[in-house]
Amino acid sequence: MDTRLYEAFVILSEERHFSHAADVLGVSQPIVSQRIKKLEAELGVSLIIRSARPVALTRAGEAVLPFAKQLLEAERHSKRVSKFDPGSPIGTVRVGYAGASVNHLLPRMVGATRAVAPGIDLKLNPMVYAGRTQSLVLNGEFDLAFSRHPLTHPELTDRIVEYERIMVAVPTSHPLAKKDEVDVSELIEEPWIMFPAQRGSALRDAGLRLAQGYGFTPRVAQEGPDSYAILSMVAAGLGVTVTLSSVAHIQVPRVKFLELAGTPRYLVATLVHWPNPSPATQLVLDAFAREWPTPEQPHGELLAFDPKSSPFQ
Repeated sequence: MDTRLYEAFVILSEERHFSHAADVLGVSQPIVSQRIKKLEAELGVSLIIRSARPVALTRAGEAVLPFAKQLLEAERHSKRVSKFDPGSPIGTVRVGYAGASVNHLLPRMVGATRAVAPGIDLKLNPMVYAGRTQSLVLNGEFDLAFSRHPLTHPELTDRIVEYERIMVAVPTSHPLAKKDEVDVSELIEEPWIMFPAQRGSALRDAGLRLAQGYGFTPRVAQEGPDSYAILSMVAAGLGVTVTLSSVAHIQVPRVKFLELAGTPRYLVATLVHWPNPSPATQLVLDAFAREWPTPEQPHGELLAFDPKSSPFQ
């Protein structure tokens, strides 16, 4: 069995364009076409609707695709097993996370895991907000997930990994940019840029509740899928945003980060998992805990994420 044929088919199914698939595979476009034709001849079915733009799969192609992916995954695991000692732990651990706020933690997790168990493959799944992570661990889609307090599913367990200070980001051209700190009441008339309402964002929830504590509901002028997009909109002068100290490292020109006046407020970042995880997952947990111990609780107010605000709980 020539797995290169299945690889070409899987990549083409994702890219939906022969030239794009060729770029991903590092071969010429005619080679991709040849591999697809050879696979179709071996299976005795047509897999691709070539006349469609972009390329589409036939019903047979849709049926074959999941098995092709399983075949490639099995081949990849076989190659990994052959590289390590027979006693070295092997396995896949699926990790869910939201994005920029944990990007500084992921290299630490990956590096610590590889140091003690290079045969463990970490599958990182981005863009999973706090409103979804716990339920996705609960239903088995993820083995680990970065989440927020509180722990809303008592069947699970968690460990605090960071206290993230709530901040405000404004355009450098804004009058507030002359300050080092800002009171939430000063943002009443400002257009806000926030995470999407239906994604279960703990930061959006915290920002709304901070504003409501001052007696107003912010005017959400724009929404962005991640901190990079939101800060780019702030830089463009489209509004202000409530953000976190954990993303203040993002160097976006024309953006000023401001502290919140008064008592510091924090969101509590956690790592959620089942109480009795698989051996591979436990190795990742132990390695990461040694690399990134639980921090001391800072002085200030800890804001708990309200799961009722998320449609995913």
